[in-house]
Amino acid sequence: MGAAFVQGTAITLGLHKVAERYGQKAMAVAGSIEDRGALGYLYTAMALQEVVSGRFSSATHHGRLAIAALRESGYWDPRVWGFAMVFTGWWACGFAGNYAEGVNTGRELVRFGEDAGDLQTWCFGLDVLGGTQYWLGDLDQATRNSKKAMDLPEVVPDHATRIVAGSFLGKCNLRNNNLAEAHAILRQTEAYANEYHMNSYFASPFLYNGLAEVCLASAERSEGTERLARLKEAKKRCRDALKSSKSHFRPLFPEAMRLKGTLEWLNGRRVAAERWWSRSLNLAGDMGTRYDLAMTHFEMGRRFNDREHLRQAEAIFTNIGAEFDLAETRKLLEKGQHGRR
Repeated sequence: MGAAFVQGTAITLGLHKVAERYGQKAMAVAGSIEDRGALGYLYTAMALQEVVSGRFSSATHHGRLAIAALRESGYWDPRVWGFAMVFTGWWACGFAGNYAEGVNTGRELVRFGEDAGDLQTWCFGLDVLGGTQYWLGDLDQATRNSKKAMDLPEVVPDHATRIVAGSFLGKCNLRNNNLAEAHAILRQTEAYANEYHMNSYFASPFLYNGLAEVCLASAERSEGTERLARLKEAKKRCRDALKSSKSHFRPLFPEAMRLKGTLEWLNGRRVAAERWWSRSLNLAGDMGTRYDLAMTHFEMGRRFNDREHLRQAEAIFTNIGAEFDLAETRKLLEKGQHGRR
């Protein structure tokens, strides 16, 4: 248990080498642990280590071992079980594009939280549903669930879930063309993270990527001196997103790279933009973050007017069920077809 505790603490601080060393120590004694609850805690810490590193198959394996051990234990700690469900059913499976697992996980957590009167578990479930529905493109449901998941943690409290939910709520508003509201929600979430010293944590990259995205959208819709000011802020936000995702949550690193590429494009640096987008494609392909792989193909396709990138985005969005992004991709493909007539 001691090694697993140190491992979990090191992960939250971004000390991955320390976390891996203590994770190996914990795994070395796993076979001799008879306490199923303690074993569940150990496997949960290992699942977190693997998912923040972008190793989804290993994270899923250890997460399922954790869930099984916790269910078999005489004392079922719902908080640890909830973490194991989030790390496995949402982060490991969701970032790999398995959204059915994410929806099922969210519903199970919500059902348990409501039946047991456990606000923490209910909050986990709402956060999982909101994030998964955002990827699926069900923005109305995603907005409702992310809003609830943003409000509940302030009662529990659960700072990490509050930050992740606020980040997705901001992105939902951006998708719905509510730019001012998206900006306000993300800045409010940033203030919350700063207040509770949560700006260097595995939840932080969700926020920094969201801030970078909304700043880029603001810059693209501005002109003159206002555009220059927006681009200056976007530059800082992209730098924060790259640093945070690389250190604390690598599955978000391909998105941060894509956003950096968009910053370069808006600044008129086509070669630099293509370089960052290519890096995003390579890392997303290596890790298996299929949504971000498709999103970078989409970005390159719409910026370069490249139908091959758009077709690749269309194929991936179709496969994973990302309906909103699939519709946007097909609009561009159809527009291109009309332009050729």
